[in-house]
Amino acid sequence: MMAYSIRLATSTDGAKMCDLMHRSFSIYTSPPSSALLETASSIQVDLLAGEKAVLLFTDELELVGMVRFVEKKSSIHFHRFCVEPSVQGKGLGGKLLNWLEGYAELKKITVLRCKVRTHAVDNVHFYKKNGFTEDLDWLPEKTHSTEVLPFYKSVLIKEQKKTHIPSY
Repeated sequence: MMAYSIRLATSTDGAKMCDLMHRSFSIYTSPPSSALLETASSIQVDLLAGEKAVLLFTDELELVGMVRFVEKKSSIHFHRFCVEPSVQGKGLGGKLLNWLEGYAELKKITVLRCKVRTHAVDNVHFYKKNGFTEDLDWLPEKTHSTEVLPFYKSVLIKEQKKTHIPSY
């Protein structure tokens, strides 16, 4: 069984993140994902401006998954959630979501939020399977090149002295 490690990104991870993102989002062609317009430099700028990302590595230190996110007062808004196409369907996306939930709990943040392309049926199913609910009250802050569904998941804050963020 392959071992994995998870850590927060630093601004020096931009190139690896960009490569993974481009491989993962290249399947979206009609219309193409705006993720394909991002560069290592633009990701670095976002990270330096306060955006965060969690990275999932194999034991050979190959980046195979990531999710970028912004912390708000009571919610985490995540985007660019991706897993290396060759290893999708092996539970790695679930590991990233579990980490993100643990992080939210540690920070006492009660809601995770994301948007998913409506026609990306597998992605919609993934979020529903992992406890996310469509946000019927959502109003778009910007227009999107394709129809999107907003999802959210409530995070239960347990009263404990220490919260463990899972590591794999």
